[in-house]
Amino acid sequence: MKELLPIDRLSPEIQGIIEHFAGVKKAPSNFVAASIFATVGGVAGKRIEVVDGGYHNYGQLYSCLIGSPGSAKSPAMDIVTQPVTDIDFENYTTYRQQMKEWKQVRKKDDTTPPPTLQKIACDDVTMEKLMGILSENDNGILMHCDELTDLTANLNRYSKGDNLPKFLKMWSNGSVQVDRKGDDPLMVPRPFLSVLSGTQPVNIGRIFGKHVGTGFFARWLFTLPNEKPVEKVQPVDYYFDYWNKYIRCLHDLPPMELRFSADALERLKTFDDLHEMTCDAFADGGNTELAEYSIKQCYTIRRLAGIIHLLSPETNIMKGSVSPIINDDEVASTEKVVQFHENCAAKVLQMMGEQQMSNLTDKQLLNLFNDRFRPTNISELARLIGRSQQYLSKVLLHQSTTKLEQHEQQEQNTKEEICCYLQDKCTRLVEVEGLPEEEDVESMLLSAGGEVKKVLDTLTMLNNMADVEQAKGSIYTSLFGLYAIK
Repeated sequence: MKELLPIDRLSPEIQGIIEHFAGVKKAPSNFVAASIFATVGGVAGKRIEVVDGGYHNYGQLYSCLIGSPGSAKSPAMDIVTQPVTDIDFENYTTYRQQMKEWKQVRKKDDTTPPPTLQKIACDDVTMEKLMGILSENDNGILMHCDELTDLTANLNRYSKGDNLPKFLKMWSNGSVQVDRKGDDPLMVPRPFLSVLSGTQPVNIGRIFGKHVGTGFFARWLFTLPNEKPVEKVQPVDYYFDYWNKYIRCLHDLPPMELRFSADALERLKTFDDLHEMTCDAFADGGNTELAEYSIKQCYTIRRLAGIIHLLSPETNIMKGSVSPIINDDEVASTEKVVQFHENCAAKVLQMMGEQQMSNLTDKQLLNLFNDRFRPTNISELARLIGRSQQYLSKVLLHQSTTKLEQHEQQEQNTKEEICCYLQDKCTRLVEVEGLPEEEDVESMLLSAGGEVKKVLDTLTMLNNMADVEQAKGSIYTSLFGLYAIK
């Protein structure tokens, strides 16, 4: 059973819309729910501000649906964003009429400024065009593009510089500037950009692999599909009318702040502490992508909590009645949503790794294996993976088979030498502990860095000790570390 995006804290009407839209488009309900989260956050824009006492967040999300061709990513996004498209079309009609009137006025008065096109959403545009749209729409923009590869390709189109830092900066409402040839620079203070897009699993490595270490991956909320409905259902006007009215009422809400209850703030603090520790653990393990992803969720949970509050049973958007307090139950539910996206992100990283591995040559794979595991018995490794010993010797050690056999024989002689030394020179110790097994000898060699002299010197020291218990203690601390003979 594929994991479901939790929607249990949403109002019954919104849950019904998610189920119905999924049935109408025969799309995974995860895709519909994720599209609703991104759309609500984008429509609310900068009018709805989430405050936790220290930081101010809006509901912007960079949301990416990941599914194979035919998984109904685009139909799910389109049916959810249709009311936004309708409002934008109405605004465009108004804008054209205003432009016509302005052109008439301009003939008499050149100082009258032209009208601006008010928009909620745009599709995949160049960075310069996006900046122009954001400068004219202070509440922000929802960028809806079917394919994420188009968005990333457009970032630097017609530009000699790198616009990725600007895109990353806008995730946290950082002011950005675009220098335009032959014109004044365009600066947008605290821009709001929310993104709803999708891509196929085969494109993941191409999109995110080249941006490793930049924070690009960490800013995205990934959604993997659950099972699609078995059959399509016929559209029911009630659900479409409700959703259309909801979006229009949300769009008309006056500016307001949402704050957290005392219990909710305490839950957020626990969440932050846990994710800071998780970030440190991932970083110590060398997984910098998951480390940064984990710490970014401290912002995401606040943004999603605001969105879930707007979709909760206690909030009546239709009547303009929005409680200014996000309660503990809503934050608890948001934690589940964040956990879902964290699980998806881990799976996406795994997909990226598998794609990178599949693109490696046989020699690159073997060298990667050698760097990771440092195998010493090449003949056994050759037998296990079905390669010739001569081939592995050439690839891994760049040595002849004769030199390789000499190396392995030397290792065997070393083991026998140590066993004989134990038997002949450390009689009292052997009587108590018993002669080490073959794997024990290997562990001794590893503990001593493979140097025979270190092992023999340590055993000589032990043999001169009068107290066997003291000798045993020295084994634990000097030679084996945490490893014990028995």
